[in-house]
Amino acid sequence: MAEEAFASSYKPLVRFKLVARWFVNCCLIFLQVGILSVYYIFVVDHAKEVLPLENKMKHPKDMDGFNGVLSTGVSLVTLIYAACGFYGYITYGDQVQGSVTLNLSDTPLNFSVKCMLLCVVYSSFLIQQYPIVEMLWPMAKRPLRARNTKRAYITAFEYLFRFSIVFVALGLAWLIPNLDQIIPLVGVTAGMLLALVLPAILEVVVFIEEWRANFTTLRLSVYVGLDCFYAILGLFFVVTGLQANIKSLMQGESS
Repeated sequence: MAEEAFASSYKPLVRFKLVARWFVNCCLIFLQVGILSVYYIFVVDHAKEVLPLENKMKHPKDMDGFNGVLSTGVSLVTLIYAACGFYGYITYGDQVQGSVTLNLSDTPLNFSVKCMLLCVVYSSFLIQQYPIVEMLWPMAKRPLRARNTKRAYITAFEYLFRFSIVFVALGLAWLIPNLDQIIPLVGVTAGMLLALVLPAILEVVVFIEEWRANFTTLRLSVYVGLDCFYAILGLFFVVTGLQANIKSLMQGESS
């Protein structure tokens, strides 16, 4: 999307289309690997899976709407998360940890809840992995096809590629002892860039010619000003968030 945005903009910006594509892909990969690594402790929004899955649907229009797949799924998930947070705090109070599942004891009832959580993680891990594979595997497969590699070898290499992604995610989750301090780093960097900074920049890059042709100077200034405000606001959150998280990490290590 970023590559197409720069490709359809002013000629001086066309040469940066590959840079924009790689930058967005790196942010997505960093965000997704971070989610895979800490998936056992917390869950965040899954907007990065929505567009690839919508493009693969037989009837993409079913994704939107009042009773579409997206609105229905998000509503149910929101109610479940709100109920878990509400009843978890009522049960454990100020002793509640980063995930309420960490407060569960080894009683038969709580053990059954942990088993159900294990099934959820096992069945949905591939969905989290899907965007990374969709972005990286075509590039990794291109040299193999250029060398006329047998299909069996390509399939074996794909399984090895997927296994390496899982291994990296699990390795990070195992090596980092305090995930509650690392989690904000993922959101405040890649998450904030994808949520505020890049959409504002891409909107200006794509629509600036149309705005100049159809809008008055005042309206053009308002649109560009809003996008600049969102981008600056996002960069401010990135800088201040990084500063606060690094300070928190240093204090945690010293204590």
